[in-house]
Amino acid sequence: MSKKALGFWSLLALSIGNMVGAGVFLVPATLASIGSITLYSWALTAIGTIFLALIFLDFNRIIPTSGGPFTYAHHVFGDYVGFAVAYSYWIAWCVGNAGMSVALSGYLASFFPNINDPWVGFFTKCIPIWLVTLINILGVKKSSVFQVVTTAAKIIPLLLIAIGGLFYIQYENLQMGFNLTGQSDFSAICRGLAITLWAYIGFESCTIPSEESAGTEKIKKATLYGLIITTIIYLLGSFTLMGMIPASVLQHSSAPYADGAVAMFGPSAKIWIALGAIISIVGALNGSILIQVHVVQAAAKKKLFLPAFAQNSQYGTPYKGFLYSATLITTLLLLTVNQTLMNQFNFIILLSTFSFLIPYFVVATGHLYILSKHRSNRFRQLRWAITILGMGYAFWTMVSVEMSIVFYGALFFLTSFPLYALLKKKRDDAAEGRTG
Repeated sequence: MSKKALGFWSLLALSIGNMVGAGVFLVPATLASIGSITLYSWALTAIGTIFLALIFLDFNRIIPTSGGPFTYAHHVFGDYVGFAVAYSYWIAWCVGNAGMSVALSGYLASFFPNINDPWVGFFTKCIPIWLVTLINILGVKKSSVFQVVTTAAKIIPLLLIAIGGLFYIQYENLQMGFNLTGQSDFSAICRGLAITLWAYIGFESCTIPSEESAGTEKIKKATLYGLIITTIIYLLGSFTLMGMIPASVLQHSSAPYADGAVAMFGPSAKIWIALGAIISIVGALNGSILIQVHVVQAAAKKKLFLPAFAQNSQYGTPYKGFLYSATLITTLLLLTVNQTLMNQFNFIILLSTFSFLIPYFVVATGHLYILSKHRSNRFRQLRWAITILGMGYAFWTMVSVEMSIVFYGALFFLTSFPLYALLKKKRDDAAEGRTG
């Protein structure tokens, strides 16, 4: 595999494409039940995500090898924590990809209303998962080309609604629906943190296939430019939709951007925005499936994950890892087949976000060790401040998640212990066999 398979534009597409996926197209409806006060949640999440991204980029500068959060956690904390981070990250992406396929079905319903039938919807959600799995099995180069095309296709309709909709805003919608929780403004903002963070998941994507990328400087630029572009889209889009559509209507929408297009241009526009959303979400699925498997492949190569994830096909890709991931995503969709679309989506994104926060917090904590060991005087105080703020943001967001989500997230994490015990025994038996 070429080490230059991912240049700047491919990396930028990977960064934007993984963040601007299902989140931007369905999250505004979820936030509408809290109120327009969640615009502050967006701003705080953008700042916190930048802190975390800078931590990942500094790690990538010092350890420019593939694997992202696994590589960094393993370097600092050793085998078990490295394994646990890879495992949690893999589970989080599988859950998140299930959420993206749920959002995709909401926009497909604009074309095929019978998707609302639970079993028709289930099979519809599975098709794109297995389609992008096949694309990724065929190689990083094909996957990156697909990512560039879908990312370019999604930006136009998003900016059209976000900017054009500013002329259709009714400010009473923002005022009347400011805080609908019945709780304090601070509590409402906190409730929005985990939801908005889900839309930023993937900000670290460029650091993961590091050995297939064209240098750490391009990774840095692609990550930061991607964050800036994504933040503009998110803040403008949410502000516009909450201003155009009353909260009582928006919170029940399965396709908020399509509904915004109807408010601006009439019923016929809904089809075009829905089509753009479908392309966007499929592109995000493509990038996230690429990323999730590469993290656990790095762990498997160090015998800290299932050996099958380390095996490459004739195309140089971990095909068994892709197949196992697609199977797990399909299983998650099957387990929630009878829930309504919005309930299914809300549960999945919060569980996914909590699972991501575990590796984010571990990596941020590990960066303290890096700062202590690599005593560079360059921006030393600033780097310490960024690391502490990134840790604080990750911890604050975890605390803000509903207790029921924490419960299920903790159960997922606890399953890492027996799996690691089995892997460790197998590795120890192999070592004894070599020395016996």
